[in-house]
Amino acid sequence: MKRYIAFRVLQSAVSLVVVAVVVFFLSRISGDPIDTMLPVEATAAEREILRQQLGLDRNILSQLGTFLANLAQGDLGRSFRYNQPVADLLLERAPNSLLLAFVAIFIALVVGLPVGIMAARWPGSIIDRIGRTLAVSGQSIPTFVVGVILVLVFSVQFRIFPSGGTGSFSHLVLPAITLGWFSTAAITRMARSSMLEALNSNYITVARAKGLPEWTIVMRYAFPNALTTIMSLTALQFVLLASGAVITEAIFDWPGIGLLMVQGAFARDYALVQGVVIVAAFTAILVNLLTDILYAVVDPRIVLTRRS
Repeated sequence: MKRYIAFRVLQSAVSLVVVAVVVFFLSRISGDPIDTMLPVEATAAEREILRQQLGLDRNILSQLGTFLANLAQGDLGRSFRYNQPVADLLLERAPNSLLLAFVAIFIALVVGLPVGIMAARWPGSIIDRIGRTLAVSGQSIPTFVVGVILVLVFSVQFRIFPSGGTGSFSHLVLPAITLGWFSTAAITRMARSSMLEALNSNYITVARAKGLPEWTIVMRYAFPNALTTIMSLTALQFVLLASGAVITEAIFDWPGIGLLMVQGAFARDYALVQGVVIVAAFTAILVNLLTDILYAVVDPRIVLTRRS
């Protein structure tokens, strides 16, 4: 068990380093941030002075070494655009992203869980067809299409909800529905498949033979056994949503981590883009690591399987 946990921790650390190196080089493909920070009429001397101040005059490998060394100490760097530590900017925007992700995952659970359970209870029925249609459409229609349609219908046509910004609960409705669209489909599909597997188990056949009410069998016996998988998916979905819903936040001008990364990318703010991506990657890797460890604790057969 200890060897397995140590191996997974090492694997996660290597993954994070790889992500850091990749995002370091990719962020520099966007161009020179000096072009966005100085006017067109700036002299070559002024550009060189600013380049030295930002540490961009050194060779790329030297910059990479400094970046990784600072990252190992928890330093995400300083934003070129905002002239603030990236960590402070992330902490400032994180509550907005967390709020949006919480409401989005709540909507996904309220819609996806009942539909998935009923679809599994009555396979082939109209409810099952609705659930499968929801799962397919939710994972095939892009988020930006859903967002634009919601804005056109509920903001432009009927003027029920604002098209963007913050300030009241009404500002949260459309971006939360847009963000929860994909998660709703994923939870519906997972709930249906997990419940079908549980309902086809031998212990469910025994419970039915005893004459227990059907919904007692579904909710008391089948649902708890399917819940572990659903909870794991829900936790991962929440982490992904909270780490930065780039498209949704950009469409609705929601001041979260995703919009922050968009602004950093347009400004060619290397440190800001790197910081957002690394924090998102670290969160996802940490959740996967903890999930694997918990699975190994609950079911030691996982460790044996991995060793073989």
